[in-house]
Amino acid sequence: MTIREYSPADRGAVREISYVTSLEGRAHDFMDAREAVEDALTVYFTDHVSGSCFVAEDNGKVVGYLLGTDDVKMMEKVMALNILPRIFRDMVVQGIIFRKKNLLFLWNYCLGFCRGEFIRVRFDHEFPAAFHLNIMEGSRGKGIGTALVERNLAFLRSKGVPGVHIGTMSEQAKDLFIKLGFKVLYSSRHGYLKYVLGYDTPYYILGKKLKDDH
Repeated sequence: MTIREYSPADRGAVREISYVTSLEGRAHDFMDAREAVEDALTVYFTDHVSGSCFVAEDNGKVVGYLLGTDDVKMMEKVMALNILPRIFRDMVVQGIIFRKKNLLFLWNYCLGFCRGEFIRVRFDHEFPAAFHLNIMEGSRGKGIGTALVERNLAFLRSKGVPGVHIGTMSEQAKDLFIKLGFKVLYSSRHGYLKYVLGYDTPYYILGKKLKDDH
């Protein structure tokens, strides 16, 4: 297993992994908009800050990735002003947004928003970097996640970044990050996926300070 920097040739594999692992691994049950999901999860990282991204390769196949940024505020600006409006426009123009699954997802997402499930808690002053991590199901439990995170932490330290944070709905991922020295900064529960999953999902934000942390 090799951990290496992301390259443009990895784009297809990264998009594939992002889709099959998103929304509890059931994105297909929630939305009929695969390209939009892949774009929302990966395009900023692969097209704007690819130098902050890493992949795990096993026997010549990409089986996991870590997509990161050292400037969350810039990421949010580009997402809000460029990427998300384009995705939404394309979904409307192509009629994708009007498919039953997509309307149902948007309705439940809006209900979650009205319940206050997406109140933005800011941690980017102390923890300006962020990342998201996904591993193919058959490759989990082999230390790949740990290796990707450690590679990213070394990269961030080399740039003098003071801290990094990550959001996750996975209890397993939360436990992994705690073992790697992250601390839980915020926790809540989300109900917007309950109409398919049948239960509320946890949501954690964890952070790790990097200065003087070696």
